[in-house]
Amino acid sequence: MVNQGKCLTFTIYRLPFTINKMASFFNNYFFLILAVLAGAMMPTQAAINNKLAMSVDSPILSAFISFAVGTVALFLYILATGIPLGNLHEAKNAPIVA
Repeated sequence: MVNQGKCLTFTIYRLPFTINKMASFFNNYFFLILAVLAGAMMPTQAAINNKLAMSVDSPILSAFISFAVGTVALFLYILATGIPLGNLHEAKNAPIVA
């Protein structure tokens, strides 16, 4: 730490090689792998929706089941992570296109 009048400046040293290597992995490959996996999930989701629609004999009922399961899963996630629900009543004041 160097005192230059009213400003304090800090000298930052290079991180160890292993941390730099991990940062390089995240900068170069992590998001590429994540994009490939997300792209692979789209046809998988379509296939799952098609099988569900065939088993319940209705694409509308299939969509309802899919949205219901997703809603329950998100609600359980909210409860598990402790996201506060205090501002939920403010949703009625949101714009229509929100």
